[in-house]
Amino acid sequence: MRGPVAKWMLMAAAVLVPGTAFGISPPADILDAYAICDKSDLRPIEGIWTYPADDVTVLVYRNDAQKGVYDIFVVESADCSLPNRSRLGKLTASADPEKYELTMFTSIKNGVLSAPRNATATFSEKKEALTMKKSGVKFRINPTRLLPYFWRLISISVGSKEPAPEGLVKLYPSYDGNGSTKRGPRYL
Repeated sequence: MRGPVAKWMLMAAAVLVPGTAFGISPPADILDAYAICDKSDLRPIEGIWTYPADDVTVLVYRNDAQKGVYDIFVVESADCSLPNRSRLGKLTASADPEKYELTMFTSIKNGVLSAPRNATATFSEKKEALTMKKSGVKFRINPTRLLPYFWRLISISVGSKEPAPEGLVKLYPSYDGNGSTKRGPRYL
């Protein structure tokens, strides 16, 4: 049995039979994610993360079948079409211990996550954030190059502010194990 049908059947089996392809059973809710984190010896990249822009909480956990690969599972989502336990993407370690290759599905078609996109994820210095830089080539056409003498009399400049970086913020485990964060004041 070869071809696309066999490939889809294997992928469906990997998603429907929890724990077979990923080494753990994907968490059904936030409490399951806490339990997975509490019973494991986590690496710094592993844990529960939130993507504030889309209100999605995910679990990043190592893939036992592939060394240096961390799977990203949906734990909670404000979007009803993004079901819990689904594999949203993966992080692959690079030569730089602070940078990862991120592959994430960007759309849902017929209830199946699809259209994977790649980006570079950088682990922050405080180990509390993963910022993402999208890969791709950008083209910019400057029409004033076509008419070099026409626009010399008029000079228009518009300052655009660089947007805040997109990425994930670590929720659990915290840097000291009691749920506090370095992002705000710590009250004793």
